[in-house]
Amino acid sequence: NNYINVPEFTELANTAEVTFEMAMNLTNIQSTQRILYLGNFLEFFVRNGRINTDLHFDGLPRENLQGTANTGFITFAAVFKANSYQRLFINGVQVANTSAGSPSSVPASGTIGQGKGKYPMADGSKFYNMRVYKRALTDEELAQNYEVDRARFGITEVS
Repeated sequence: NNYINVPEFTELANTAEVTFEMAMNLTNIQSTQRILYLGNFLEFFVRNGRINTDLHFDGLPRENLQGTANTGFITFAAVFKANSYQRLFINGVQVANTSAGSPSSVPASGTIGQGKGKYPMADGSKFYNMRVYKRALTDEELAQNYEVDRARFGITEVS
């Protein structure tokens, strides 16, 4: 299998702030690949060379942010602050933002990667780490985490 089941993140339902960070090596970014799917709460996916994040709301349209992705090492983070903003960062730099309502009351559960379902991860894509914070990280913290991941894994960016 090329996915990991994620237990329910029940403590994140109705939270006022949350940050999701992932570091990975992406291959074949021209196809659609689901990277993180947390039920009716959050989704990261790659489509046509773009990293996308969707925050789902109860009874409201999905909010989507996009940024350009490169093949190779990449970090991305989604930062949400209820009734304020949501932001997408790629390699420590903010690439998109929009206003945000209240998070979904549905407990978040799902998969990292997607196995036999829709949008499988490309062969060769590799996860390095995933972090979840019950607060909105600052721009400086996200940039620092990116540099730490690059140094920790000894990886240089590839385009």
